[in-house]
Amino acid sequence: MRLYVVDAFTSTPFSGNGAGVVLLSNETPGERIHNTKDSGSVLAPLADPTSPEACGVMQKIAAEVNLSETAFTWKMNSSHHAIRYFSPRIEIALCGHATLATAKVLWETEMVPRDEPIVFLTGEDRELHCDLDNGRVRMRFPPDVLDELTADEKRRLMEALALKESDVQAMHKGRLNSDYLVVVSGDAFDRLDQQVSMALIQEANELTGARGLIVATRATACDGEVDIKSRFFCPNAGIPEDPVTGSSFPTLAAYFVPVLHRRSFVGLQDHPRRKGHVFVSVATDDSSVAISGEAVVVSRAEFLV
Repeated sequence: MRLYVVDAFTSTPFSGNGAGVVLLSNETPGERIHNTKDSGSVLAPLADPTSPEACGVMQKIAAEVNLSETAFTWKMNSSHHAIRYFSPRIEIALCGHATLATAKVLWETEMVPRDEPIVFLTGEDRELHCDLDNGRVRMRFPPDVLDELTADEKRRLMEALALKESDVQAMHKGRLNSDYLVVVSGDAFDRLDQQVSMALIQEANELTGARGLIVATRATACDGEVDIKSRFFCPNAGIPEDPVTGSSFPTLAAYFVPVLHRRSFVGLQDHPRRKGHVFVSVATDDSSVAISGEAVVVSRAEFLV
């Protein structure tokens, strides 16, 4: 059984967001993969990836890999692949960059022909459709709906980010992933590294069951050919800051499409060390949000246990 490491939302190795990808299949074209049914293998539970024991092994592998997320996929039938995502600490319901990375590996290894789309089914029975669009992996997500925050939620988030009232342009919570969204001025966005409190972000997220906190702003001419900038904080999942979070962009689209007055935009997730570009397009009937990006397979390793 092999582990692939893929840098997602970038065309440059060692940038974007790294994801682990494990293909739970007995063989790929032209090669034989370690048989998880071998007697004594600690990977033996993965022979039935739907079992609780397999979930425990997946979590241990994700902790060992220690990337923001590791995805596990297996073929369910002729039209669907199952996919599950794990951070080093917990299972994640939905992960955009790991979905993109997994699709890239399935096409690169010829497990799926490049001209065929891929339909993933997540652990929560969400269907995610992927195809190739001018060299980019395109994923289709459900649209998000934004809810208003309570006064206590607003206070906690402003304290966590050390914001003044004049810094804040909007505050919401998305229903799709239960992510907070705080839209701030450009100056406040630039100050984040000096004033963000991970402990207070974790407390705010855990109090309401939020997955993470998105902080966003409009881009300027100095940022190049992008429309918005964002960052994503989720210390409660064992990831203080995620480099590029594809699944956060339906939430960003719900806010910025009306603000920008157009259905397509380019986002820069502005992590201090590993930046990535995300291409967003909302269907004319608002039925889906297409999230696209490039990816690079940077390594392949084999499990020996």
